[in-house]
Amino acid sequence: MDRPAPTPPTSAWSRWLPWRRGGNGAAGGDEWGPREGTLPDRVEHYHQLLDSWTPRPVASEIHLVLSTGFKDPEAVASGWKWLALGGLHLHAVSGNHHTYIRDESAPTVKVLNQLI
Repeated sequence: MDRPAPTPPTSAWSRWLPWRRGGNGAAGGDEWGPREGTLPDRVEHYHQLLDSWTPRPVASEIHLVLSTGFKDPEAVASGWKWLALGGLHLHAVSGNHHTYIRDESAPTVKVLNQLI
């Protein structure tokens, strides 16, 4: 299904986030709009967008890569299961949120390589 071309946002917050002009990526359409405001303003806007977004389930599988730093991976997975109509698959990688790539890259690459 083709999606309609995105249109520039018109809210007061729009000036803090980049937006695509020109729609669907055709020649000349990959320009970004204004990126103004302070970092705290942009972070606040990001959180407002997250709070207003409602995800929808997808018919495909979802592969969730979690670091071994999660105390209860099943609790994390329970928040994702309803989205993965095709099934949810958990994959553990060494480290925590900050170290699984920086300090534990070899095992992480191995897992990601198998998934790709």
